[in-house]
Amino acid sequence: MKGLVAVTMLVGCLVTGASRLGAQDCSNLGNWDLRGTYTFWGNGWIDLSRDVDPSLPKGYSPFAFLQGFVFDGKGGGTGWFSSNFGGVQLDAPMRWTYAVHADCSVRGTQSFFLNGAWTPPISVIWVIAYNGNDLELNGFIQGSGPGSQVPHGTARRMSTRY
Repeated sequence: MKGLVAVTMLVGCLVTGASRLGAQDCSNLGNWDLRGTYTFWGNGWIDLSRDVDPSLPKGYSPFAFLQGFVFDGKGGGTGWFSSNFGGVQLDAPMRWTYAVHADCSVRGTQSFFLNGAWTPPISVIWVIAYNGNDLELNGFIQGSGPGSQVPHGTARRMSTRY
């Protein structure tokens, strides 16, 4: 009898837990819900000869970055970028596009203003997460084949003001 009770309780717990598991549902969120000012930091690897300057050495170098940006609530944003690419310091203004999806992913692009022109858009993807009451976006730049940069990071919303 004790075995039957134990098995029944285990199955009940598993069924109860399974009903709460599943894909995240952000169908109630939109671009407006992500509006605000963010800090974004992270690190990764980059082929300096491909992404910065063809005269620099080929192969991956480590890098770290820091960004401050604003999402406008309408799918766009602006900000700044500061990074050390294997010893090469780079600071630049940047702009964003973004769209919130029901699966809690946020897909968009980022571009940098370098040498008097905007770079082509680079695809980014985040997932919406909460750290206590703070909104976070955890993500990375999507690769475009061998030799492309491989950064990842976390953006934390500081304020809903923009």
